[in-house]
Amino acid sequence: PRLEQVRLGLPRFAPRTEAETMAAIYTWWNILDAEMYDHDAKYKYQTGYLREMQLKRMVQLVRETGARRYCEIGMNGGHSVAAVLQSTPNVSATVFDMMAFNYSWPVAGLLHAQYGRRFKLHP
Repeated sequence: PRLEQVRLGLPRFAPRTEAETMAAIYTWWNILDAEMYDHDAKYKYQTGYLREMQLKRMVQLVRETGARRYCEIGMNGGHSVAAVLQSTPNVSATVFDMMAFNYSWPVAGLLHAQYGRRFKLHP
């Protein structure tokens, strides 16, 4: 892994290999899980319904097809959209969510802070 010299607000680490990408995504999932638990501890599950095999295939599709846009209906804890956005810097996500959980806005805030204009939320 390498840290890049970039202007403030841009990521200093951009994964290049599949292993780096997966490690970055798993780190994001840890952060999202903690945020969910911090704001709504009654929900005891983690990472929603996305399994590791599904994640790897999703990342592969995003990277190999050169996808530029991703649309998600129902963000929940943000795990899928974080995985897609972390997969490549060339994709933008449009997300529709009812923002029904106590953690919904904090999760959206984290995603916006990291991905900026690449993350567009429609509550």
